[in-house]
Amino acid sequence: MALIFDEVHGGELRESSLADWPHTGLPWIVFWLKELLQWGTLDPVAAYLLNRQYEVTRFEANKAAEDYTYCISRRNFRGGIHIRVQ
Repeated sequence: MALIFDEVHGGELRESSLADWPHTGLPWIVFWLKELLQWGTLDPVAAYLLNRQYEVTRFEANKAAEDYTYCISRRNFRGGIHIRVQ
């Protein structure tokens, strides 16, 4: 991953971002697998919450992900963080 982002950034040392991902030429599943491995969780919502520092621990992130899934499944979301999946 580091080598691919190095090529995308033209050798310039800078932080990678989600906006840079399309320039890598890699499929989105690679991004999600990277996040799941990095954060040690199998839940992509929990990994996202940890990555964005909305939650601090895996336990908190997994609980928030469960709550998010429940609220979305009930179509009764009333606040908090709403993740729009494209």
